[in-house]
Amino acid sequence: MRPSLAFSLALCASSGVLASACGLPSDTDRCGDTPAPSSLRQPRCCGDAESGAWYEGYTEQCCPDGTVAASGQDAAGPGCPSPAVCGGAVSPDETAECCGDADAGEWFDPTTEHCCPSGLVVGVSEACDAATCGGAVAPAEILRPVCCGGEDDGVWYDADFGAEQCCPDGIVVPGGEDCEVAPELCGDLPAPAEGAICCVGESAEQWVVAPSTCCGGAPADEGLECCGDSSLGVAFDPALERCCSPEEAYTAPIRQECEVVTVSCGGEAPDSDTSLCCGNSRTGAWYEPATHQCCDPGIALVLSRQENCPVGPPVCGGELLPLDAACCGSMVSGVAFDPETQTCCDATVGLVVPSARGCEAGVCDGAALGDGEECCGDRFDGVAYDPTAQQCCDSTNVIDAGEACPAPTVCGELPLVSGFACCGNELEGAAYDPRTQQCCDPFGDRRRLIGLGESCSGLAFGTWGFGTACGGDIYFADFSNGILKADGETLEVTLFAAAGFAVGSVCDGDALIYSDIRAGIFRKPLAGGDATLLTGDEFTQAFDLVLAGDVLVWDRNATLSDIWAYDISERSLVTIATNQSLPQHIATDGTWVYFTESSGFSPVVRRALITGDGLSAPETVMTELTRADETKELFVHGGTLYVVANGMGRIYARPADGTGSVTTFAPSETRPYGVTGDDTTLYWRDEFFGTIRAQSYAGGTARDLLTVTSGGGRGDVVVSGDYVYAIDTNAHTVTRVAR
Repeated sequence: MRPSLAFSLALCASSGVLASACGLPSDTDRCGDTPAPSSLRQPRCCGDAESGAWYEGYTEQCCPDGTVAASGQDAAGPGCPSPAVCGGAVSPDETAECCGDADAGEWFDPTTEHCCPSGLVVGVSEACDAATCGGAVAPAEILRPVCCGGEDDGVWYDADFGAEQCCPDGIVVPGGEDCEVAPELCGDLPAPAEGAICCVGESAEQWVVAPSTCCGGAPADEGLECCGDSSLGVAFDPALERCCSPEEAYTAPIRQECEVVTVSCGGEAPDSDTSLCCGNSRTGAWYEPATHQCCDPGIALVLSRQENCPVGPPVCGGELLPLDAACCGSMVSGVAFDPETQTCCDATVGLVVPSARGCEAGVCDGAALGDGEECCGDRFDGVAYDPTAQQCCDSTNVIDAGEACPAPTVCGELPLVSGFACCGNELEGAAYDPRTQQCCDPFGDRRRLIGLGESCSGLAFGTWGFGTACGGDIYFADFSNGILKADGETLEVTLFAAAGFAVGSVCDGDALIYSDIRAGIFRKPLAGGDATLLTGDEFTQAFDLVLAGDVLVWDRNATLSDIWAYDISERSLVTIATNQSLPQHIATDGTWVYFTESSGFSPVVRRALITGDGLSAPETVMTELTRADETKELFVHGGTLYVVANGMGRIYARPADGTGSVTTFAPSETRPYGVTGDDTTLYWRDEFFGTIRAQSYAGGTARDLLTVTSGGGRGDVVVSGDYVYAIDTNAHTVTRVAR
């Protein structure tokens, strides 16, 4: 491939040659804001038009540091010294030269290699035009192609007059735009305010904001001083106490003389030379690390190695947690509650309600209802009112009791036909005929229409409906209830596991693993029993879950931009990828994990190899998607990756390793959603019409398999045994059809 004229001009100009010699306009021939001196035979600019310096191109050269030196190692001068650092590494030997610069260059041997303008090093006999970056040659449309990364995993970018730049993390951004710097994290959270410091204790990490300070791994309030340091210290009031020994974090009352303390833990001398202190000199306890462990130095909790340290913080909301209490929230902002009589509905804000009332009936607009109050609306967006003096007309309209509610004229943004009533309100509602139907929970999450002879007391669902098959039954997540179970034969829906904010689930043999984004990831036996916490807390926020062997993978909330993996057998947690631009929609073929990465503009599909240590670094397998595609879900079968483009009404297909071209598997859909498959067929749901669609992997035409009676909706599609199951979030039922 021969360089274009534009590329040659750009390269010539960037090398410092006089602009007119490259055929550029003469009015650009300035250096250091002065024209070229007439005494120079070949005037060149070392620097730029504003701050550079002219030099003689025949006898001088422009050094990388912006200085001018004689060209060559001769009597005319010493020439430019070779850079001592290239790409962050020192020179391997005296003959090595640098291809690039100190930050992003590469050392090479000039006797066997040469440096291409793109920044790649190739063999001395190889042509730069054949150089590859990320396995591809430079595209012809890029004026000045430079490689960001290496031959195997890099990407070409346009360095023409700074159009683009390569960031240290291998990401290409427009020229002039700052490279994104990952925020410092403390306890998996970014700093809440400027100047905050990360306070690291033996059991937790947390941010501390002035005027508080960090002492002994815990925040110390304003007015207190630290006897010791941030990791091993104790906070004290200087008006009442004195620090006797910072090394031992030992304090004494202000009116009492300090005792001579050599080595102390909890006021006691060590039992042996191998003893360690769990806590500090005043409140700690000695233990032998060979047989015991320190579970929490804050309360000097020591247990034997055969015992498990208790799950959950022993401190809640900054106070010691009673033994019979649980914590709704974190050590800093949580609320202690009695799990026998109370329920934690939202750990992020410490929302606790009486268990007898429950989260659904006891919360309104994100706050706990008072005694006797009811909610006009739902737990997320409603108005609390007193039913003895007020009445609820729609989800936000509360009027005095005895007044007539205004007759609605619009229902669900559609005109209300005469004789029909509205189940809901003018924005979110459904018209119905009160002569044959009845409305259940008109202003709540469980709003639905049923026949006059049916009961509204049945279990209702309808928020998400993400599902999976396990043990012959169908399990799916619902924000309002938790994890629900539909019997594979009778289709009866019952509550399997209560959860405050259930989302993803995956089958693990005789148990179900599910996520509660406000509490962590849990595992519960299908036969019943208690759910156990696998990993995480209220900051885990796991959405999609997939299981490949013993490796559990999830995306950590679209706004947090992380992909995490947890080895169940090794009980080890690792971060696969960070700063992934809203990662979501995970799939696996048992060997690779696939996920979409999208900031809403140019989504891409990436994958990571499952290894003995978790997963490998992600690699890109699909970049042809656009914002209009509105990518929803992924599915992998037989070496082919299927990508649902909900916005364009298509399902794309491509070899899962990223080779070959992208084809349109299903070109004429309305709003495809909920993709899954078996050995021969791909299934999905039409989000607009509510039909379950099917098409052979071999091709052909998609066909309707089942029409859900309630029409559209985002219920999932699940394959189990000889049936395809449809989770109907509108009718609050699960239906099935033979494959």
